[in-house]
Amino acid sequence: MTLTTASTQLFTRPADETFSGWNDILTALRQREENTSEIGYSHLKASAADQRVYLNLNNTQTTTMSNWSFRQLCGQVGASARTINALTAETAATALNELMARAGNQNGVANVLDNSTVRGLYSRHYKRVSDLNVFRFFHTLSEQYGYEPAGNFAGKRGGMAPIRPEASGLYSGCEDSFGIIANEEGKIEIDGTELYHAVMFGNSEVGKKSLWVTDCLYNFICGNHQIWGAQRVRTIAHRHIGTSVTEVLEKARKQFFEKTDAERREWREGVAATYQAAVKTPFADSTEKATKRLQSYIPKSHAVGALKMADHPAAYPKSPLSHWGIGQAVTLYSQTLATQDTRHSLDVAAGKIIQSASH
Repeated sequence: MTLTTASTQLFTRPADETFSGWNDILTALRQREENTSEIGYSHLKASAADQRVYLNLNNTQTTTMSNWSFRQLCGQVGASARTINALTAETAATALNELMARAGNQNGVANVLDNSTVRGLYSRHYKRVSDLNVFRFFHTLSEQYGYEPAGNFAGKRGGMAPIRPEASGLYSGCEDSFGIIANEEGKIEIDGTELYHAVMFGNSEVGKKSLWVTDCLYNFICGNHQIWGAQRVRTIAHRHIGTSVTEVLEKARKQFFEKTDAERREWREGVAATYQAAVKTPFADSTEKATKRLQSYIPKSHAVGALKMADHPAAYPKSPLSHWGIGQAVTLYSQTLATQDTRHSLDVAAGKIIQSASH
């Protein structure tokens, strides 16, 4: 299974929405937040110039509208955006002003950036969740649990090289923001496959006004940010209403980070216990007996060849007749063979030998 959400973000985001890391995107979001103000609907008035419709703030400052804010304004006054677009700029401005006066919307606000662009319009009852707060939240979790922007891993363990090396996997634009982070230090094993953990999140503070978080276990991240071998894909989402967004973030913390970290810890402890048992448990008390017992796992010719590797310099620790030592010997021997199928069958046998020490 392939997840393409992050790949879509990579190819659809312009350069100015792509950030190289946490410091860059947090700085940009902080500056945006500091330069953003909220203006009441009662202080807005539409005007026309250069065949375009603008909004005037307090009858003085002329601002442009984003696609989001234009559609929201039309929705607020009960007009079709397609219909307003079909009018001349002067007629559209007149119609919007008349509709705003009729609607009597005094309870809404416009989110204005640098007093130049209206990013979005919404009710005063709407509890806006800023991109800055969302990214701060996931940055804190990343540092706490050892996650990095997934662009750092893209193409490193398989697949093509990074399509856009400057794209860390953290994006933010005028409509919404997106991030993908992953932890490739800790592994989780499912059905004998070692997997890593990735978390994607998106926030729209002035557009769709919603937050979503998706996580999954995966095999590797390709150079175009596609996630391969995804398992256990989970998503939680919510509109920006009241305290529910905070509850969604806390749910993501507990389900996607705390529980997954516990799974990684359990996997590490299991690996350590298996290793200790394999090192301490004798496979046989002589080379002859080891060769005979090994034939229950692999053919005799390979068993003889593998036992010759028991004292190989790469074998560690020096416990050649333990389950660990025999497993290492089989693995080292398999690396000398040319046939992939044979190497794979021997490596599987080595794993079974090591695992059997703890049973």
